[in-house]
Amino acid sequence: MASDGRHVTAVEAKGGRVKPTGGLEAFCLERPEARTLAVGSAACGVGDFLTGDVGLLP
Repeated sequence: MASDGRHVTAVEAKGGRVKPTGGLEAFCLERPEARTLAVGSAACGVGDFLTGDVGLLP
């Protein structure tokens, strides 16, 4: 999780195979305002995340 006091982003690391994101879903039930980010997915590659090309907060 990343937060700046106003925005929250839930981060889940994915590896290889596409699997359900149960952790993100559970987190969002508790924090519905949270943005989600699945690192290792098609939308957010590991390299992009590690080099900072994908922002954690809006």
